[in-house]
Amino acid sequence: KKLSNNTYSLNTIPTMTTGARYTVWIILLVGAVLIQFLLGLFVDRKIGQFVTGAAMTLVVSIIYGSILCKCKNCNLQGNDSDDLGDDGDGGRSAPYIHISDNIDDNVQESTSCVETSDSISTRIDTSTLSVVNDDANEVIEVDSSPLQQLKKRLFYLDNLKIFLTFLVVSHHVTCAFGGCGPGGWILIVGLFDNSFQHFAGYFALLNQGYFMSLFFFISAYFVPSSYEKKGKKAFLYDKAKRYWLPAIFVTAIMAPLVILYGIWFVGGEPAYYPNAFHCWFLYWLLVLNLAYVHIRGTDECEEDSHEARQLPGPLKRLFVYGLGICGFGMLLVQIMLQDGTFCTMPLAPGSLVNDLLFFVAGTVARKHGWLEKKLTEQIGMPPFLLRIIVILEAALMCYFFSKGSEDNVYYIPAFLVAGVYCIDMSLVLLEFFQSYLDFQNRFTKYMSNAAYTVYIIHPVFVVGVTSIWIAYYESHGNVIEWTDLHSTTPIDGGGLTLMVGWIVSNVLSSVLVWPSASFLRKLPGLREIL
Repeated sequence: KKLSNNTYSLNTIPTMTTGARYTVWIILLVGAVLIQFLLGLFVDRKIGQFVTGAAMTLVVSIIYGSILCKCKNCNLQGNDSDDLGDDGDGGRSAPYIHISDNIDDNVQESTSCVETSDSISTRIDTSTLSVVNDDANEVIEVDSSPLQQLKKRLFYLDNLKIFLTFLVVSHHVTCAFGGCGPGGWILIVGLFDNSFQHFAGYFALLNQGYFMSLFFFISAYFVPSSYEKKGKKAFLYDKAKRYWLPAIFVTAIMAPLVILYGIWFVGGEPAYYPNAFHCWFLYWLLVLNLAYVHIRGTDECEEDSHEARQLPGPLKRLFVYGLGICGFGMLLVQIMLQDGTFCTMPLAPGSLVNDLLFFVAGTVARKHGWLEKKLTEQIGMPPFLLRIIVILEAALMCYFFSKGSEDNVYYIPAFLVAGVYCIDMSLVLLEFFQSYLDFQNRFTKYMSNAAYTVYIIHPVFVVGVTSIWIAYYESHGNVIEWTDLHSTTPIDGGGLTLMVGWIVSNVLSSVLVWPSASFLRKLPGLREIL
């Protein structure tokens, strides 16, 4: 808008709408999928996977590395997030307090959006939950009952994260004993027809069908309040410090060393293989947090919608999100990209499309307070009925995917059922933990604090423990032949021996990794990262 003095008002310059920002990120995603698809179609699938994975790692590293280097004054509030998915407010279910453009820097807890029409000198009296206008010498009392309720920590989310982290460790132990097939891990045994292989395959399938999507949901749930409290620069700085530094450490140092150890163990030629490994999750969180900042487009408190959005009911969950987005959407991606990875993310039932949907759902759930309310009153059916439905969905998943190895047509219903299972299983766990495990004691606090570090370092312990088991097995005169870090050599004792090895490796890995993680996160220099 041109003013009388031949200047222009910046406030009237058109900016991108929220819908346009969403469109930009959708175009980037679809473009990356098409690039990998075309490279796989006309060149080689592995080259396509390498190109998109390397490009994502490089771009994310450039962006967040520059943020870490240039943002010298962005760490004013310190690191108040100390566990996986607890994104900046210690798991407290409280939105942000916004008082025009002035806010007391000492406000540590957030409540709800409170606005004044003018830029006045205001501060928050957190002891009485009141807004103090120093200029007008008046106090605006705030109804404290809903705010105190909102400030209650959601302990059940802490406990759910502990469970999911245990499951990640167990999942990768299962991969080491043949549950994920060749190429799914390092030092894999049990890739022959045996009774344990069926259990391991189903166990890995059912885990993969929901657990990383649920991690995305929980992580996203804390993004809005962290962003509103810190502002864009400090928010992105915190992500660079807490996500990018561990991710690049794993990619450039830890993963290559673990792979090198595996190569040495099987007698192969030493080589350096940088790999995102399990920290693909952190790279995707970095991208999605950046997308959230761009789509949000402002540091100000997000405007409330005219009416609260309710948790989708059973029919909408089934047809729109389950069969539609998660089921058919993931089937389409799998048809185009086949197996392997996409931008470092492993492709499987319950991956790409599901993860993106759950991240968006996590931010929506935070805005509308889904997790603060009783989920038993929101799911639209008795909890026991939903649990029975999930058991049936799990059985159908196992059946259709097992039949898919014989006839590809079975993969169509398999992916459709997997989409519904991802939604329902996640909801079952959220409801169960909210109803029965919403508490904290010294043990759960200890485990919750260590969970993020466990996620980062656990491959060292899983590979180390399984290699000890393999060495023990071979010390009794047995020989295992290796091909590219996996073996199809039958194990003496078959499935029973593998089952014992799986149980022992699970127990030892967890017993060793959790105390180690707790120790590491307390070291100087690592406290603010882990």
